[in-house]
Amino acid sequence: MERHDIVKWRWRFLSAILQRDVNFKEVVWLDETWVNAGHSVSKTWTDDSVQGSMKGPTGKGGRLIILYAGSSEGFIPGVADIFRSKKTGDYHEEMNSDHFKEWFEFKLLQNLKKPTVIVMDNGSYHSKILDRAPTANSKKAEIISWLVNHGVPSANDTMRKVELMELVKLKKPSCTRYEIDTIAEHHGHRVIRLPPYHCHFNPIELIWANVKGQVRRQNTSFTLGEVERLTHKAIHNVSAAEWDKVVEHTKKVIQEAWKIDGLVETALDEIVISTENSDSSSEESSSSENEDGW
Repeated sequence: MERHDIVKWRWRFLSAILQRDVNFKEVVWLDETWVNAGHSVSKTWTDDSVQGSMKGPTGKGGRLIILYAGSSEGFIPGVADIFRSKKTGDYHEEMNSDHFKEWFEFKLLQNLKKPTVIVMDNGSYHSKILDRAPTANSKKAEIISWLVNHGVPSANDTMRKVELMELVKLKKPSCTRYEIDTIAEHHGHRVIRLPPYHCHFNPIELIWANVKGQVRRQNTSFTLGEVERLTHKAIHNVSAAEWDKVVEHTKKVIQEAWKIDGLVETALDEIVISTENSDSSSEESSSSENEDGW
């Protein structure tokens, strides 16, 4: 059974992205990826299944990290961030929140000509929280101060810590503010975050599949310099028409997900009603039998 928090997150995403004021043609989709010098992996994003996902980098050689964004009109000009990794581990270690923030604020936002909806996943470097909520390890005075500052004046020193943390748990979802979202709003833009495990809701994944496929087919020297050249060439070859095609495909996937979630919700409601009616009938039958027995 799917986790409740994932279902709830997907509902929030679908509700936001399918609002009437959101024009899919103007939405900007961003993501990071990598290309290995010995790029010859066997799996790429070719469909919407987990099996269609790309393996992690394997083999020896350096690696390029790519941070980019695009819309149905193509990659956003002037915002590419392509650099050589200095580490051999997971590329996510090198894409930290400070690097992403600098790129987001001073490259991406500076090249958006009008208020824009920006879609991204909830990677840790996208998700630095402002005014982080206290935890069970926080001092009691800190918990009370946070609650009072967030509209819970009833929080006081006579309450036990466990009671205060229950109030934090209730208040926390509505108080979570991401640094990136706040920066975007300050510039007149809006961020919508993808639910976990829903890469197929981001059309740039299909663009990356194309780019990596081109590099893989043409990579014969397996040197980082050659792979870097091929990567720039492959990105340059991605047309606005292709972007428009994958955005339209993703729109249909998202609309279908909304429809399916609605059908599932209706079916579950009917099961609950059926169960309640069954329980009610059983109680009435039992009551009738008891009366007959008197």
